[in-house]
Amino acid sequence: MQIKLTSVFFFFRKKLLLNIMRATIFLLCLSVFSITPNNVLSQDAKIKIEKNVNVTVDEVFDLIMSQTDYTFIYQVDMFKDYPKVNVKKGTIKANKLLEKSLSIGDFNFVISGNNTIIIQQDSEFQELNISGKVTDVNGLPIAGITVYVTDRKPEGDRVSNNFVIRGTSTDFDGTFSLEAKEGYYLVAFGLGYEYVSQQVTTQTTYNITLKERIAELDEVVLIGYGSTTREEVSSAISSIKSEEINQNVIGNASFDRALSGLIKGVQIQQNIGRPGSSVDINIRGITSPFGSSDNNPLFVIDGVPFQVNPAFKNTITDETRFAETPNPLLGINPQDIESIDVLKDAAATSIYGSRGANGVIIVNTKKGEKGKKMRVNLSVSTTFGKPINTLDWLNADEFKEFSEAYIISSVEAANAGNIFPQSLQFGMADLDVVFDFSTFTFQTTYNGLNDSYFGDANTNWNDVVYRDAAATQKYNLSINGGSERSSYYLSLGYIDQEGLLLNDEFKQYNFRLGLDSQISKHIKMGANANLSYTDNFSGYSNSNGNLNQILDARPDFAPRNEEGEYNYPPSRFFGFFDQESPNPLAFTTENKADRKSYTALGNVYIESEVLKNLTVRGQVNGSFFFTDNNTYNPDFAGTFGITPFDPPRGPANSTLTLSKSIATSITTDVTTTYRNTFGNHSILGLLGFSWQRDKGDRNLFLFQGFPDDDISTTATNAEQNISASNFREEIGLNSIFSRVSYNYKNRYFLTANIRRDKSSRFGPNNKEAYFPSVAASWNIANEEFLKSSNLVNTLRLRASLGEVGSNNTGEFVYLQFFNRGARGNGLYNGQVASGLNDILPNPDIRWEVTKEFNIGLDFTLFNGRLRSSFDVYNKQTTDALIGPAFALESGATDYTENFADLSNKGIEFEISGDILRSKDFRWSAGFNISKNENELKKFNADGIDPFLIDRFEIGREIGLIRGHIVEGIFQDPAEVAASPTQTSGTGVGDYKYKDISGPNGTPDGIIDDNDREILGSTQADFFGGFNSAIQYKGFELSAFFNFSKGTESLVDFGISDPLNPQFGSNVQRRFSHPFRWSPTNTDATLPRLVSGDPNQNNRISTANVYDSSYLRLRNIQLKYNLNKKITDKLGLTNLSVYVSGSNLKTWTDFPGVDPEAGGGISASGGFDNGGAYPNAKSWSLGVNVNF
Repeated sequence: MQIKLTSVFFFFRKKLLLNIMRATIFLLCLSVFSITPNNVLSQDAKIKIEKNVNVTVDEVFDLIMSQTDYTFIYQVDMFKDYPKVNVKKGTIKANKLLEKSLSIGDFNFVISGNNTIIIQQDSEFQELNISGKVTDVNGLPIAGITVYVTDRKPEGDRVSNNFVIRGTSTDFDGTFSLEAKEGYYLVAFGLGYEYVSQQVTTQTTYNITLKERIAELDEVVLIGYGSTTREEVSSAISSIKSEEINQNVIGNASFDRALSGLIKGVQIQQNIGRPGSSVDINIRGITSPFGSSDNNPLFVIDGVPFQVNPAFKNTITDETRFAETPNPLLGINPQDIESIDVLKDAAATSIYGSRGANGVIIVNTKKGEKGKKMRVNLSVSTTFGKPINTLDWLNADEFKEFSEAYIISSVEAANAGNIFPQSLQFGMADLDVVFDFSTFTFQTTYNGLNDSYFGDANTNWNDVVYRDAAATQKYNLSINGGSERSSYYLSLGYIDQEGLLLNDEFKQYNFRLGLDSQISKHIKMGANANLSYTDNFSGYSNSNGNLNQILDARPDFAPRNEEGEYNYPPSRFFGFFDQESPNPLAFTTENKADRKSYTALGNVYIESEVLKNLTVRGQVNGSFFFTDNNTYNPDFAGTFGITPFDPPRGPANSTLTLSKSIATSITTDVTTTYRNTFGNHSILGLLGFSWQRDKGDRNLFLFQGFPDDDISTTATNAEQNISASNFREEIGLNSIFSRVSYNYKNRYFLTANIRRDKSSRFGPNNKEAYFPSVAASWNIANEEFLKSSNLVNTLRLRASLGEVGSNNTGEFVYLQFFNRGARGNGLYNGQVASGLNDILPNPDIRWEVTKEFNIGLDFTLFNGRLRSSFDVYNKQTTDALIGPAFALESGATDYTENFADLSNKGIEFEISGDILRSKDFRWSAGFNISKNENELKKFNADGIDPFLIDRFEIGREIGLIRGHIVEGIFQDPAEVAASPTQTSGTGVGDYKYKDISGPNGTPDGIIDDNDREILGSTQADFFGGFNSAIQYKGFELSAFFNFSKGTESLVDFGISDPLNPQFGSNVQRRFSHPFRWSPTNTDATLPRLVSGDPNQNNRISTANVYDSSYLRLRNIQLKYNLNKKITDKLGLTNLSVYVSGSNLKTWTDFPGVDPEAGGGISASGGFDNGGAYPNAKSWSLGVNVNF
């Protein structure tokens, strides 16, 4: 007996020229009106008859399938002697046509997945009634498994045209029943499980055990302009799923913070914890360390490409560089993300050509499913956060004791001639200064503190400016489903987040709509739209200074006086004039920084199978980022103290900054894809064209002087417009790209990519470049000698070689521009004047090029219970952009040239598995670790910023920290006299620095810059993360950790340097007098307290460069899923509740606020100035409901 499986294709012959707006409107209408319940054949499915004709039943099926998505399976000769059916020209419903065709005879219809209808004659069902149960290897029932019978012995693990007679699927308990004949073969298979068959005998009960198929082989991976299965990936691509993202993003607005420690080779640094702020992401090391380049990866969200930190080449006169831009990742609700694929090696990223040097992160959002009933998902969570850490300041009594010790020690230094008496704080203490004519020196006598100088409060400014618990409310609602031909996904998100500081408020609204529709048999269309609005208000303005530099305020004064006005604690300079110190509460709450951001990401596409196996797709992607900043800084909330030489505090000195930033991008992609299989050979070919146009428009206005600080604070009330700047640009990128893939027997895989980019960013002779790559892999586990192994499931060896570029740099640096000078420089003889801008053009500017070789090994053992991957790579970057030396006579301040080479070599390893697995219990764990060695091979030091030059040396990694080596503390004058000269003010109790070298390369008895050595770098020796999860029945307990080892950071407090504090400023407890050297505390590790720091004890040295290694509990969560019997009674699909903690514990020796902020993954990173807005540690409670 033969079985007929009909599959019909037709040729799409019409031209693919559609107007995008008309297509979108049509798609919306079609999707809305086609979301209807499913029947055997949809009530709305209609068949068009071209003419009156008599057709066979087989031809009726062909006709229905050519105009719908249905497929019919039936015995090949079932309708051989059946009478023909007379059909008339016109339109008829599919159900009616089917009923008319089968009006005589007795048939049963079995509906399988994917709109497949199995037709059997009733007479076939009388032979044998069989039933059974399908379970996994642990004895757990499996629902939704397809069970078929056939009269032939199955070959392989695929459903062939001559295979199925009838079938069914298992119910919730894993049971099934169907009719068969003795000698038939019973077959069971399902997604994620292996294929099993056995012959039917006279028995009527069959219990089938299915082994899990290695899921990663079936996993779909996005690879740029297409997708493939994990088994066919030959390059270095890592993936994470929505479950991991959602757990780690709790309490945050954007998903980038959820990636820490989850992906091997990807390093995340959270520098700042202000609501809505972005993070730095680095994939496999720094490739562009100089100039205005950025080392963050390219993001592609639903086909929309963009840079998180786009580079701008601004001149000194262009003040729009101070205009804030939004975090574009806020435009995506983390709850809408289905998966994230990270393309790391050049073979994977070369399809993106000039934007692939720093890796590519592809975000795939959730979509509806055709043929599925409407599903509603609701999640609600509440989070309470506080600073991850704060500095430990002295209380009022300790501050008074410290002040006295500080003055006594400084008086001794003044009498020893190390400092001038003017450096002492006369207002704080009673001091007598007498000039000794015999020695021509001043002698100072300390007579005690002035009690009137000190207040009677005891203020902990951390408690004053930070909230006790910053609350965050998150609400997410999504609706998805589909009809037989269309699917939809709709979501709404809302976040109401309190910042850690008292007056900080962050609100965000997200909307997403995704539509996909099968217009006809061979044409489908779709559209995605992500909209976001953010309102970010803060009483703290970053432009006013560093946060912890204001929290060192005196603790003996309250925030406000008895009249409710702000206190400005007094202090004195050199004992001659008073100063009002700033007030931390006013500084962090009274500024009015209102930032509103609007984000739109979306696309529309149409795809047609124009020939068998040949698909053409046209897609238009668009992004829109708009930020409107309005920041009012009242003078009374300023950072700096007021002296008698300054004008009095008041609105006449207050400022208003207005800025706007608009960035738009339109990308049009047209791709043609060919797929085919010839026996054991499978091929894929891709040819594509892309046109991208980016526009930017930024402006900034600065006003000063207002009638008051409460009402009349708009620009029209300002006394003067200090500055007005505007900047516009338009950039183009035209590309053609191609990919060819080959697969032989699922054993040998080969992929080749090439892309040609032409960019307006580069000089006339260097606008074009080609970026090729090739990758191959061998799945040894599919060889005959391992194919039947129960131990080895996957053993894949990968190798790749490719070339990519970087174009995320300043625009049009090859052209000479003209502009008006900034502020007063824009006038000549009182008239508005224009001149050359500050950039010296370079007509030969070209791409940065990175070549990379990668070799990797993936293996899966013990039926998927143990999974691991290992990669080794070598990246060589040439022609990196740098600002070399140039003639100052040109009048320019900036010049860019391709003149730096560097390399990144590294290894990545990850392993995960199920440690224990039984019917009700499962314990799984995962671990990843990465090591990257960065080396600068060539650069020109003459043009490097003098503040950054110490960070670079040929043959070493990027981000070096140079400084002096502290050998100890001077204990007596003889030791000072016998040691190399440090400064004229060096004395007993100061640091003793090592004399290493001089101008001639040998020690010269003088401590200067020649005696500095490399003390560390901002690059980690290795980093990674690990996780563990335990599931017991409905309970789930999971934890994620991330770590970094070997990063060094310089704690640099600037004017609030703890080794040289200002009189009247508080100090951290660890820097106070009990830990400082004195004649009675000679074992101390910190130098003496002395005003003015005459020995420069605060210079960069081994005393203030710290190891920033850390291990952090990133997230821990306890979740409970209600029993299905309960949710069924409630009419729910699922209901779960959870409690979660983030950043709860950090193990580190780093003494600053946060070692993660203190480390650096960029060339200029590595400083922790104590001023960053801290990250939060938090607890969350939430509920997820599925209807």
